Amino acid sequence: MYSTDYNDFAIQMLPPNYRLPSHEAWMKSQLVPMVWANDNFFEDFMNGSNYSAYSGATTYGYQDRVISDRAVYESLQASNTGNALTDGDWWIKVQDNYIGVYERIKYNSTKLVFEYALNKWFGGTFRQPTNTSDIYITKNNTTIRTFVTGDTTEASAVGYDTSSGFVGDTINYTSNVDFTINIPTSLYTSDENIQQFVNNIIAVEATYDIIQY
Repeated sequence: MYSTDYNDFAIQMLPPNYRLPSHEAWMKSQLVPMVWANDNFFEDFMNGSNYSAYSGATTYGYQDRVISDRAVYESLQASNTGNALTDGDWWIKVQDNYIGVYERIKYNSTKLVFEYALNKWFGGTFRQPTNTSDIYITKNNTTIRTFVTGDTTEASAVGYDTSSGFVGDTINYTSNVDFTINIPTSLYTSDENIQQFVNNIIAVEATYDIIQY
């Protein structure tokens, strides 16, 4: 659907002996809604878009598009100035995410790709090593993994085949954090918002924390 040549498709839908100019023109006219949907929605969904960020001081024309909070909005009227994107008389949301699905499915937890994805998602600037991106990841030194049995961080540490004491012993336990996500305060929204994105990419057993700078 996302990469269909509808002019060619219209011809292929006709039996060979009916592929006359008049028949082809008729068939293409029936596919006009699909061409419009492909040009206006499917193409952006697949490959993403690079519209300008919304500005309340800019005057937008009919069908002009803008990006705000990763979503894409289209102006429903001409002379559109200062109207909130939530105003359904002036704007309609046409994409939940300006980042194309072809790009999003390639995100993974390798450091370079992960840093690129974080900066693209939260509006930072990604920089190739050895330069530092706005949002960057630092790997932490971790010890052998254990877990604690108890309701607090002072409980018995239990390893693979040993335990350090009975449940209830006051043994200090240090949690392992595999990596840290460093994010500028200007780009920070909330831990929950960042975690929602990160947890869809990293391995289940990986642990991390988030630090503003």
